[in-house]
Amino acid sequence: MKQYYIITLMLCVMVASATAQNPVGVAINQDGSLPDPAAILHLKSTTQGFMLPTMTQAQRDSIVKPPLGLLVFQTDGNSGIHYYNGSNWQSVNLPVENISNCPETYKDPRDGEIYQVVSIGNQCWMAENLRYNASGSFINPKNPNPKYGRLYNWSTAMASSKSSSTTPSGVQGVCPCGWHLPSDDEWNKMELALGMQQADTSVTGYRGTHSVNMKSATSWKTTIKEPNSSGFNAFPTGFIYSGKFSTLGLSARFWTSTEFSIGHAWYRNLSYINEGVYRYCNEKAFGFSIRCVKD
Repeated sequence: MKQYYIITLMLCVMVASATAQNPVGVAINQDGSLPDPAAILHLKSTTQGFMLPTMTQAQRDSIVKPPLGLLVFQTDGNSGIHYYNGSNWQSVNLPVENISNCPETYKDPRDGEIYQVVSIGNQCWMAENLRYNASGSFINPKNPNPKYGRLYNWSTAMASSKSSSTTPSGVQGVCPCGWHLPSDDEWNKMELALGMQQADTSVTGYRGTHSVNMKSATSWKTTIKEPNSSGFNAFPTGFIYSGKFSTLGLSARFWTSTEFSIGHAWYRNLSYINEGVYRYCNEKAFGFSIRCVKD
């Protein structure tokens, strides 16, 4: 019994000494070094990394009463590191070195308009709607922001070019020199980079949940969770048909360079009521937004 008390006393002295040096810090390493005095947890390794819990979005959302600051790594949809802000899950947009040939901005020499540019997958997309005042284009007088851009019917968007379904499309159309109107296939490739499933590339209607990654953080009629993590920055410009502007604040519609029939062409639609991206054909007489892709 006496020996037991002596050992207990020695342990208490050792703990007290360690606590005096670092009151709350814990070190995990293989060399026995003490934690940094400013760190509550100090990990040290040259052969291993720190791994967050990995789970699907459904599994993440099933966590009961997640505490503020909880971190997980989501494996599907808007994959990556997510944290709980007290009311919603938010993605962590870490800065990534630009290893592509995408410029940060582009100045259209035709009118001096400057556009933000974003790298998605291996493509360089304009991160704003085209604003070039081509004959046959329209601007909604109720647009709250010039970056909403102009609306173009398919003929104007193509500028007399023939339909293309290839990647790249090779259709400059209304885009500036060095840029082109993306084909249906190029849109699919961009969407795959944002988490859409390969099986959905040929599906019509709404596919995936990746439109939340593409929508601008402002201007939509409803609140969007984790908006614009891709940098695509889609504004809800709506469309024009037969001289009437519609769905401003509710949808964003974009032409592709791919014809469906004599009177119809493929397009994409982002809606305020759906997290997917809508793929279908529409009458070429409709006026939709244009996004250009770098050659």
